[in-house]
Amino acid sequence: MMPTQRGVMTGFVLITAGVIGSMMLLFVGCDKVSQETTETLFEPAEVVELYHSPARDEQYQDVELQYKYDFWNDEWRWMPVSVTKTRHIPENWQIAFRCKHGQFMIGKEGHNQFKTKELYEKLKKGQKVTVSYTEKYRVVTDKDTGKQSKTLVDMDFLDAVDAGTFEGK
Repeated sequence: MMPTQRGVMTGFVLITAGVIGSMMLLFVGCDKVSQETTETLFEPAEVVELYHSPARDEQYQDVELQYKYDFWNDEWRWMPVSVTKTRHIPENWQIAFRCKHGQFMIGKEGHNQFKTKELYEKLKKGQKVTVSYTEKYRVVTDKDTGKQSKTLVDMDFLDAVDAGTFEGK
């Protein structure tokens, strides 16, 4: 081995050992992180707006590469070409509520569309309702003291019923 190679090799070994040591320290020194979900909570709210968007197909322009003959340069090559594409937008229902936490909306992407459609068909704008939901917390437990800190990370909507028919827990 040449002297410069030995120096590079020694540096590589030291850096690798340092990275592994740091990772072990981080792994051993971590606090415990978990998630906690509350029992079902209930709160009065008002239906602010009901939205419905029918299913549709939408066209848009895109650019893709196609293997074509280039007459100017007398050769075959990849060339950018403008193409029209179609994407399907599924039917969507959304409902906006106002409660003591502010306004929130259900039916956005990722939410249960069947449940939202069901509520859309039975609720009216301005209707007083009782919403049920759960809260999800990120819980960090300090490994040394055992002290816990909770941070609210999500509120999961479950249902909304007419305030006049709500019987409570």
